[in-house]
Amino acid sequence: MSRSLEDSLEVRDEATYEELVSVPATRVGVIGVNFKTAPIEVREKLSKLVTIEALEKLQKESRSSSDVESLLLSTCNRVEVYFASEDIAVTRNLFTNLFLAESIDQNQKKDYHTYEYADERAIEHIFDVASGLDSLIVGEAQILQQVKQASTLSSEKRLSGPILAKLFSKAYTTGKEIREAYPRFTNGFKNSVSLSVVELIADHFRHRQGPNILLVGSGKMIKLAIGSLDNLSPHKVIVASRRNSLESIQADKIIPISDIGKTIIEDNIDVIITATSSNDYVITSNEIDPFSTKEKDRRLLILDISVPRNVDPSISKLYPNVKLINLDDLKEIVTSPELEAEKSPERRKELNSIHRSIEARTNEFMFWLKESSDITPIMAQLRKKADSIRAEELQNAISRLSDLSPEERLVVQRMSERIIRRFLHEPTTNLKKVARNGESRRSREYASLLKNLFSLEE
Repeated sequence: MSRSLEDSLEVRDEATYEELVSVPATRVGVIGVNFKTAPIEVREKLSKLVTIEALEKLQKESRSSSDVESLLLSTCNRVEVYFASEDIAVTRNLFTNLFLAESIDQNQKKDYHTYEYADERAIEHIFDVASGLDSLIVGEAQILQQVKQASTLSSEKRLSGPILAKLFSKAYTTGKEIREAYPRFTNGFKNSVSLSVVELIADHFRHRQGPNILLVGSGKMIKLAIGSLDNLSPHKVIVASRRNSLESIQADKIIPISDIGKTIIEDNIDVIITATSSNDYVITSNEIDPFSTKEKDRRLLILDISVPRNVDPSISKLYPNVKLINLDDLKEIVTSPELEAEKSPERRKELNSIHRSIEARTNEFMFWLKESSDITPIMAQLRKKADSIRAEELQNAISRLSDLSPEERLVVQRMSERIIRRFLHEPTTNLKKVARNGESRRSREYASLLKNLFSLEE
């Protein structure tokens, strides 16, 4: 196994860190639901309600959101809003109402709850998510790209800023490096939903070879599923899509979604896998009823791996020869980090190492956040004032030295700049060192002294 991640990071003692993170000027938080806290019925409703557009509208309408950063991470298994601000309580309340929508049935509200994390716990959570430790399929690869895309989209919409951009960049790097450092642990799992689906199909048809498979959709999940189907040796692979041309997808036949019903019968379909971005059901009783009536002795397995769901859930009750499985049903056949670690001491050791690595990186980010909030602004003001004095005095000196050539003037200018940099380097370094040693009160006192001694601007 490659060198463990914590070997390359300074793992700081948590006790010395408590004071440092107790009252950060800028704080981060997250509110959300995932496959462990909310059933798929609730997640699919929230995925329609908690959107980028909803965040944009909320922050436009709120007077207190001018300095708030927000970022939406919405996938099949989670809907989460990350935020950064100085007043975290007000900001949390700003987004809480999105998750308490009146359109969600009161009975459903009893079956789910949101989780809310702040500061260190929120940072640790996104690192867990990016590393695949908080996924339905442990170590899944897709979440990394989803983290990256979520950050890019929120940045393009001008919702997120430097804090969340840095956090999600760090999360992406953490997830990638953990997978590289511990390939036996993370890749030892069925590391994508599509692979788990293929294993489920193989078990379902273990007494026969070459099932005929219909894939509904043309996105990444479908492409991953096609890439995993070789292990099944399917007799026929058909793709149903709204697009006529699918050059990047290899299949025996491409059909329009409107032909699903007749294709199930004409091509003797055994398995349907659906993964589209549709907000409405793609497969209803209209597509299934002809099959169930005509092919009473045949069985059909449908795997709906979309949120919102693509298949009308009532199908599983209406037709006895149709078995419908959604993402929540997959929880029964997949494992968790803890269960997997119980299989061997080596697995347990690796899991502990991963947790330590994430803890160290969480601390590193909190130190950066503390420096950005308390130290960097003070030192930036001090540098600005020092540079203003330098420029003024340089101009006075140059005006008296009219015989200097342009090259000589440049030498004098650069010398003055180096003097300022060298003079401020040591106090900047020492102030950061105080903060990194967990001396929060002392670092605040130093910052306050600098502000008063040099009459720095607020």
